[in-house]
Amino acid sequence: MRRAILSSYISMVAIAVVVNAPPVCLTSIKAELGLTDSQGGALLSALFWGFALTILITGPLADRFGVKPFLLSASLLQIAGLAACSLSRSFGSMISGALLMGMGGGMLEVLVTPLICLLWPGNRTGAVNLCHSFYSSGAVLTVLSASLLLRAGVSWRVVYLAGTLPPILFGAGYLASPLPRTFLLSDGDGPDLRALIGPLFALMLICMLLGGGTELGVAQWIPAYLEEAVGASKLGGAFGLALFSGAMALGRMGMGGISAKIRPLTLLQLLSASCALLIFFSSLARAVPVIALLFGFLGLCVAPFWPTIMAICSERFPGGGATMFTLLSAAGNGGGMIFPALVGLISDRAGLRVGIGTLALLPILLLLTLTALRRRG
Repeated sequence: MRRAILSSYISMVAIAVVVNAPPVCLTSIKAELGLTDSQGGALLSALFWGFALTILITGPLADRFGVKPFLLSASLLQIAGLAACSLSRSFGSMISGALLMGMGGGMLEVLVTPLICLLWPGNRTGAVNLCHSFYSSGAVLTVLSASLLLRAGVSWRVVYLAGTLPPILFGAGYLASPLPRTFLLSDGDGPDLRALIGPLFALMLICMLLGGGTELGVAQWIPAYLEEAVGASKLGGAFGLALFSGAMALGRMGMGGISAKIRPLTLLQLLSASCALLIFFSSLARAVPVIALLFGFLGLCVAPFWPTIMAICSERFPGGGATMFTLLSAAGNGGGMIFPALVGLISDRAGLRVGIGTLALLPILLLLTLTALRRRG
C-alpha cells in the first residue's frame, strides 16, 4: 500500500513535468523553431489533446480489464513523448511528442485519484488534495530546475530528456506494487452509471471544465506573459510560474483541514470570485513583482478546484468507478485544450494582456455554476 501511494505521488510529479516544462521552454522553442504565438498556443494545447485521447478510453477499459496495465503504459508513453520532443526538429514532430506526453498524463489523470480514494477512504477530500499537492510541488521543481538549466545555457532539449526520470520511477513502483483491480467505491459488480445521467453530474462536469480552464489557461502562459508582455527575464518568467505552483501546493496541502470547517462548495464559490479579480488585475498591472505576486495568490485560490470537485463526486456518486473519473478528467483537461489556444489566438490579434484578461470570465462562470449546483443540494 505504501509503495502504491508513493508511486501515486511520483506520478503526480510526472504530470507536473509534462505540463510545466513546455511553458518554461516555450520562448526557447519558439526562437529555435521559428514559431508564432498561435503555434506556441497550439503546442501548449496539444499536450491536452493527448490527455483527451486517453482519458476518454482509459476509464471504461480499466473498469473492464484492470488498472495496472494502464498505469505502466502511462509511464512508457510519457518517456516516449519527452524523448521524442528532445529530438524534434520541426513544429509537427513537437506536436507529436506533446501528444504522447499528454496520452500518458491522461491515463494517470483518470487512475491516480480513484486509487488514492480507495487506499485512503477516511478523508477523501484531504487525501486527494494532498496527492494533487505533489503535482504543484513537482511544478515548482520543474519550473525552477528548468529555468536554471536554461539560464546556464543548457538546451531545452536536455530539459525534456531529464523529465523522463519521474515516469521511470513511478512505472517501476507500480510494477512492484499489488493494486486493486477496479475502482468501485461502493458495493457492486460494475460501475453504476445511471446516477451520472442527470443535471447534477452535468453541473459537476461544467465545474471541471471551468476550473481546469482557469488553472491551466493561466499557468501555461505565465512565463511567456511575464517575458513578452512585461519585459521580465527568462528567470523572472519562470519565477512567476514557480510562485503560482508553490502557492497551489500550499493550498492543496491545507485543504484537508479547511474542508472540515467550511463546506467545500462554499469555499469554492469564494475562491472563484477571488480568482476572477486576481486574473483581471494581473492583466492590468505593469510591475513584474506585482504581477508575480498576483499570480502567487491566484495559485493559492485555484488550487482546490480540481481535486475538490473530484472528491465531491467520489462521495456523491460512489458507484461511478473509473468511468466517472474519465468524464471528470476529460472535462477538466478540456479546459487545458481550449483555453491556452484561445489565449494564443486572442494574443496574436490584441496582445497577451487582453488574452490573459479574457480568462477572468472563466471563474465568473464557475461561480454561477457552483451557485446552481448548491441550489440543487
